[in-house]
Amino acid sequence: MGVFLLPKTLCKRINSLISKFWWGHQHNITKAAWMRWDSMGKSKSSNGMGFRDLEVFNLALLAKQGWGLVQQPKSMVATILRDKYYRGGEFMHASLGRNPSYAWKSSFKAREVLERDLVWRVGNGNKLGFGGISGSQFLLLIRSNFL
Repeated sequence: MGVFLLPKTLCKRINSLISKFWWGHQHNITKAAWMRWDSMGKSKSSNGMGFRDLEVFNLALLAKQGWGLVQQPKSMVATILRDKYYRGGEFMHASLGRNPSYAWKSSFKAREVLERDLVWRVGNGNKLGFGGISGSQFLLLIRSNFL
């Protein structure tokens, strides 16, 4: 689940089986569902039951794997994938390529999630550089322009 992208139909089927188990479905006899399945997927702090949507959970695990490729580019997995699919580049700038493996397609889907949901935190700016300007000088430049 953390390596391959599960098909949507499989995720829906497993979610359906979980809901049937939870509500006590037996031999074509369904019992009353006291809460919508969507609301059961909310966190407990939001008055839900905390069940996970498997499709979203699968994408989160794949994004975690993709983040590992970004953070540890010298790991064995990152080295193998880089040599095969994005030679000399970075994971975040790789293309799907011709005839990709299912594992690479899954990692590529994780990259889409990372691109959509990543944010860049500057902190105090001491480690940033912009065209020869240090981070602290850049922050002072921004402050002087906007104050």
